[in-house]
Amino acid sequence: MKLFDLTPPPDVLVALTHTAMKPIDALCELVDNAIDSFSDSGGSSRGINEITIDLPTLTEWQKGEGSIRVSDNGPGMTAERAEKALTAGYSSQLAYGRLGMFGMGLNIAAGKFARKTRLVTATQDSEKAIVVEVDLDELLQQGHYRVQPSEANKNDYFQQGESGTIIELTGWWRQGSNSDNPRKLIQNGPGRIRERLGRRYATLLRSGSSSRFKIAVKSGACTPFEHCVWAPHRFVKHRSGQYPAQQIFDTVLETQVRCLECGLPADKKRCCPADASHSVGSVEERVRGWVGVQRYDDQNHFGIDLIRNGRAIRELEQAAFFEFATDDGKVIKDYPIDAGGGYGRIVGEVHLNHVPVDFTKQDFVRSTPEWERAMRSLRGESSLQPRQPGASENDSPVMKIYTGYRKIRGIGMGDMYMGEWLPGKDKANRISREVETEFLERFENKEPGYYDDAKWWEKVEEASHKPDKYEQCPECELQNPANAEICGGCEFLLKSKNCIACGEKIPQSALGCKHCGKPQVPEGPWSCGVCGFKNSPDIDECQQCGKSKGAVNLFSSDALLDNSAKDNDLSVQGVELGLHSGEKSQRFDLDVRIAALRDNNLHLPIVVHWDPAKRKMQIFLDKTHSVFSSLQLCIEHAVSAEAASLIRAESMSILSSARKDEHSLVALQGKLLEKYWGDRLSDDPEQVRRDMRSLLEEIRMKIADNMQGISGEIFDGMSTAETNAMVNSMKESSVDISEMGALKESGRFLHHVPPETVISAFRDYPGQFFDNVVWESAWDIPGLPEENVKAAQKRLKETYLNCLEDGVSFLRYERPPSVVVRRARLSIEFLQHNIAD
Repeated sequence: MKLFDLTPPPDVLVALTHTAMKPIDALCELVDNAIDSFSDSGGSSRGINEITIDLPTLTEWQKGEGSIRVSDNGPGMTAERAEKALTAGYSSQLAYGRLGMFGMGLNIAAGKFARKTRLVTATQDSEKAIVVEVDLDELLQQGHYRVQPSEANKNDYFQQGESGTIIELTGWWRQGSNSDNPRKLIQNGPGRIRERLGRRYATLLRSGSSSRFKIAVKSGACTPFEHCVWAPHRFVKHRSGQYPAQQIFDTVLETQVRCLECGLPADKKRCCPADASHSVGSVEERVRGWVGVQRYDDQNHFGIDLIRNGRAIRELEQAAFFEFATDDGKVIKDYPIDAGGGYGRIVGEVHLNHVPVDFTKQDFVRSTPEWERAMRSLRGESSLQPRQPGASENDSPVMKIYTGYRKIRGIGMGDMYMGEWLPGKDKANRISREVETEFLERFENKEPGYYDDAKWWEKVEEASHKPDKYEQCPECELQNPANAEICGGCEFLLKSKNCIACGEKIPQSALGCKHCGKPQVPEGPWSCGVCGFKNSPDIDECQQCGKSKGAVNLFSSDALLDNSAKDNDLSVQGVELGLHSGEKSQRFDLDVRIAALRDNNLHLPIVVHWDPAKRKMQIFLDKTHSVFSSLQLCIEHAVSAEAASLIRAESMSILSSARKDEHSLVALQGKLLEKYWGDRLSDDPEQVRRDMRSLLEEIRMKIADNMQGISGEIFDGMSTAETNAMVNSMKESSVDISEMGALKESGRFLHHVPPETVISAFRDYPGQFFDNVVWESAWDIPGLPEENVKAAQKRLKETYLNCLEDGVSFLRYERPPSVVVRRARLSIEFLQHNIAD
């Protein structure tokens, strides 16, 4: 066979040597080229397009042994094609419809791992296999880039009558920027690599794709990633309309005549301006996919996947969709801005096969007209925030999802979020993060009801309907009083315990067993259920605490669990701190609950239970205790103090005496507060300003829809300064002020009034703001004497007015003192907590 001339352009050599590329990305380059070979041939003759990846062990790599091997059962290559495939900088692929960049992609990928590349390929009708070995060190030493291919017995590499290509990398680099890349890849482990590839090539691997693909790493198949989203038929209703949980689209933006090999627009003669021999054809700028709502919110896992020809180029892209750059260069963050801690849940998958990517496939080329047209179609040409200029005309898919699901405040069907009714509360509480994690694990295991959203939706409905104060018997379905132990219809035991003698089920409060007749108080010395003191059998009251025999410890973990509400904002899974020794503290779960910690004259602020087997710390807090209510101890400080005590006790054995002082309780407590509750505690003036402005925007929207009867009076009562501020706001939002009469009559002018007008309207018409209009609190209270109703209304008005004035006054400060920031934040939290859904 003739020599292969692999002489590369100089700039490609530079790229080959210096291009920054992560090991997993280099591996994907090899996978991309295998995928393209199937596209060229229409698929494997076996019916399943298979790509197999084999890796060396860490020990083999350390010894300089083993190889990285990527093989496929595609069509194979001719000698001419193989030469082009190994020529750095050559691209035999068309500009559209392909993943790989044979040549540049293959050589960079190979050079990132090893010095030697061995390519073996055979077509279905060839008698021999072509073998080419490229040693980068030898090529540099010999001064030219020509290598001698050889032929080999095809059956030594491929099954009888089949085809394919094998790329094998050996000869690890021992120094330089690429020398550590194989180790980084290997240390991921096969499972993690399968997960990464399953995420990146999910749309190709999912069943139902036009061609069946299988990618295996060390014989284990890659499982395609799936977003955990609400079904398209789910929806929420707001005053502005009904919003489905998914927006599905498939739009052709433009059709252009382009060179199919280099991507350049064709000239008037329908020829490529760079090379008249290139193929020219029509290229659709097609944008297809969906954006939707994840069933849970997360600080990191949200955003929209951007996909090109089946490979995710950008995973969970946020900036392109949730930030907006104004003409003067200012960047507005649109999402998430309404939930504490930056939690988001908008996700999606968008296919942009026509938009070019950079040569390492890390991102799309965002300066191209194709990218700009696609973004206009997907997220519109305005900020997503409703009061920003142009937002009212934005009808894009992302805008529709954003409008319906930007907030998570109405637990239940109001904002499509799971919740549950808890003891002592007259409203639903959001589901715990632990339950979310459990549901997500069951989704990933494809369990019925969890893989689809049926079980998730049950929790949404549960949070939307206040339960009756009855317990339904599971046997006869009779509604029994909540405290009943035995069903009044069929005598089923609703609340039971096991007999201490025979083990049979008996009513929870039973003093004797109807099965064996044994009393349920043990004979002989008995241990007090409250304090644990052992008492003689002839007395009925504990000699230490005075409690009766059989009394239950109301502060035990089991008793408190039944009468407490979990605080999801304080609870943390996997608490862990880095220590100065370089090690990490032992992980544990922190379960914080709000409870009434009273027993006769005893009132406790906090009760802590530690389960070493489960490594779980349960902290029960009573917010009504004077420590919190009068002395103003912050509950986050109380929780962090208990957690810090455990970390310090467990870490002392691994710390030197010199390091123990660096791990004082206060130091550890400070780390915990900063890591887990910093957002809640930090008095950031800018964040408080954003929260207040967002609250005012929401109040304006609610009163604009509900003040039509008195909107004219509010308008006429505005001062000159307030009117000027309103007009300026309308101009910024491109509102036609020549229609002021209609705006006044409809109340739509209230969208643009300044904060002072909102306060004046509340001061003059407070009753219009309550009874689930702006706030949930009741204004009209039937059944009470008029003088009592007026007194209650006066207190209600004063409370809300004080908070409103605090928040609005804060906006006038340039450098507010910390006490003013804290007061404003507390006022905003109060107003936001009680706002109507």
